[in-house]
Amino acid sequence: LPEDLAYLPLIESGYRVHALSRARARGCWQFIASTARMFGLRVDWVVDERNDPFKSALAAAKYLKELYEEFGDWYLALACYNGGPGRIKRAMIRVKTKDFFKLANYRYMRRETRNYVPAFLAALIIAKNPETYGFIIDKDREEKIFANTKTIQIPSPVDMKQVAALAKISYKELQKINPELIREFTPFSQEIYSLRVPKNVNQSTLAELKRLPPAKKYFVG
Repeated sequence: LPEDLAYLPLIESGYRVHALSRARARGCWQFIASTARMFGLRVDWVVDERNDPFKSALAAAKYLKELYEEFGDWYLALACYNGGPGRIKRAMIRVKTKDFFKLANYRYMRRETRNYVPAFLAALIIAKNPETYGFIIDKDREEKIFANTKTIQIPSPVDMKQVAALAKISYKELQKINPELIREFTPFSQEIYSLRVPKNVNQSTLAELKRLPPAKKYFVG
């Protein structure tokens, strides 16, 4: 896929992993639950992988690729990502064109969708040349949340506070690097869970982890 698509969350969410829209779209890539599940993301009362910037990026890549293969044009694919392929198809039939910018001259698409592609292109230009447009980037102040982390396999379900205690990090820090976990425990439906931890945490550090008993299954702290 074009690497420039990595900038799409600029206009979707500002790269905020917990971003939530009025339409209940969530995460960096702003998936609604039904579309997220279509592209392999787990969305339930314990786990919401729309919040996971890695898994949701992969799902977004799959979706955008599918849209491009169907429409044969990246501008149309982006419009579909925002407004849904059904609406774009109907607009194309009415206007009898496959040119996004000609379609944008009509009101067969929502205003948000008509403005979406130009907004992305503008954000892309600014992101690649921030100083030119008056933005000062202080790289020393960048928060690299996931830079010094790794994924390890742990038994599941376990209490996240127990993991934090064994790993000698705060529970809030553990939550921050595992934003897909929306409860205080890992899923009961899995015996093994891939958890993100700081790089200095060894597998042996978590050897004392004990699975939660079934009686705790529906406890929400």
